[in-house]
Amino acid sequence: NNQTYLELRPEGKERAEKILSEFEDESIPNGWELKSNGKKNVQIKDENKDLNKTKSQKKLLTYQIVQSLNLKPKDKKSLIDFCKEHSPKNNFEHNLLFVYYLEKILNEKPINIECLYTCYKEVGQKVPKKLYQSIIDTKKNKGWIESSDMGNIFVSVIGENYVEHDMKK
Repeated sequence: NNQTYLELRPEGKERAEKILSEFEDESIPNGWELKSNGKKNVQIKDENKDLNKTKSQKKLLTYQIVQSLNLKPKDKKSLIDFCKEHSPKNNFEHNLLFVYYLEKILNEKPINIECLYTCYKEVGQKVPKKLYQSIIDTKKNKGWIESSDMGNIFVSVIGENYVEHDMKK
């Protein structure tokens, strides 16, 4: 654009964001090797922080188990049994099943990130290293959940259809 800036179309922007998120995800091996270009590192000031932190210094997010969440109700199917019926194969499917179960089976509202953390712990599934990002990616890549407000996550119609018609054993 005007020979000074580059513009990406929406599909190019989405692809670039996906590549960058994979690059930053330490659980995905990559062949990138960053090399010095001979210039000194310049520290950019962040308006919200006093100092920029290196990757190892960033604060790790921690979550708490929601004690009030009953995932083994007497009058309804347990979360573990519900997951066995659907056999989730990846974090996208786990996120979807957990939100679906909480919303449609338990009528739990609101559903937040700590509710999903509690579900991962309940079924003995490894919690994604970046749970927050995993939930965002489930929305962005699959459209199965709505997570614009992390304090009020819910299942989309696409997600309902996937659970009810495509995931049944």
